[in-house]
Amino acid sequence: MGQTITSQPITKPTTGLTRLLQSRITATLVVILPIILALFLIGGSRSLGIWLGATATGLCLALVGVAVYITFRVLEFPDLTIDGAYPLGAAFAAIMIINGSSPWLTLPMAFLMGGVFGAITAVIATRFKIHSLLASIIVATGLVSINLRLMGRANIPLLNEATIFTPFAPGFREFIATQFGVEAVRYANNLLTILLVSLIVLVCKLIFDWFTQTEIGMTMRATGDNRKMVKALGRNPDIFLILGVAISNALVGLSGPSWPNIKVLPM
Repeated sequence: MGQTITSQPITKPTTGLTRLLQSRITATLVVILPIILALFLIGGSRSLGIWLGATATGLCLALVGVAVYITFRVLEFPDLTIDGAYPLGAAFAAIMIINGSSPWLTLPMAFLMGGVFGAITAVIATRFKIHSLLASIIVATGLVSINLRLMGRANIPLLNEATIFTPFAPGFREFIATQFGVEAVRYANNLLTILLVSLIVLVCKLIFDWFTQTEIGMTMRATGDNRKMVKALGRNPDIFLILGVAISNALVGLSGPSWPNIKVLPM
């Protein structure tokens, strides 16, 4: 009797150095170490305020990065609605703040409005069979006029208005002065922004990670990989595409209020 010979794929053994180079820790160090080196080369502690401010601004835009990842990588849906959803969140925040609403209420409202216009983009793309880029450009262009109409003018001054940081600012400055001296108080605003915004970003990330492990979340992820498979399972991929784009732009809208809140952070 003849023997059947099955071929097995040849796997190259991975060394410790290879695993180290492919680890997330190495990638993180590659990003952080040049920043630390540049910090000391530019001026050390004298430029610390600049770096803290840049870090605070970057954290405020972190959810925008997550949103772009959802549409481009998870859903394979190139989307430019974020160009209008971000200022939409900022416009809503500015209007609500000057009208006496709680600054914390601006966050869910901006989240909701961003999701609504993200869903509109996905509906235009799926129902009317318009390419995603063109559909998102249409919505983003319309949002320029909508944002101006909402504000009623090109700029809304927010000086001396309450923000999400206002209740924590006095106590945090006192803590910084007690622990690190009066000279460190000038960094208190940026440090408070970093701490509070990091908490918001972390909560959003944990909720999104939990959602992607649910049945609906996994189906949404599968929609970007293989729409035919999702349809073969008896699910409508367009619904999950609309859901994913809505979540993406909701996160962008949530990032919008961070900018006016930072700009009016009390001294």
